[in-house]
Amino acid sequence: MWYLDYINHCFFIAFIILIWLKTEAVLEYAKLFGLSSIFKVEDFQRREISELSYPQFLLVNYDNFITRLVNCPICLGFWLNVILCVHYEDFSFFFVKNILTILIYSITCVIIKKV
Repeated sequence: MWYLDYINHCFFIAFIILIWLKTEAVLEYAKLFGLSSIFKVEDFQRREISELSYPQFLLVNYDNFITRLVNCPICLGFWLNVILCVHYEDFSFFFVKNILTILIYSITCVIIKKV
């Protein structure tokens, strides 16, 4: 049943990307755990353009390689898959897992827009 582990990893990474790019959960937990200054929560709440999400706000105000990386679902999914593969010391089906992760994320985004 090795393939279930791979599918589970893909769903986990897609969930992480979804939480990061489509919700404000990171901000809420940063405030809850007293990490507001590290995550620039006060700056985000005082922003001039209210339509910006938190990752977009970081990209506009702190434009560097890391913020561009975490704003791209494909890039973020790739590196999260790399981290999981290194952790489990198993790079088999690496590219399939990347494609499946982005597919799961994209389908979930379409479903969310329809609801």
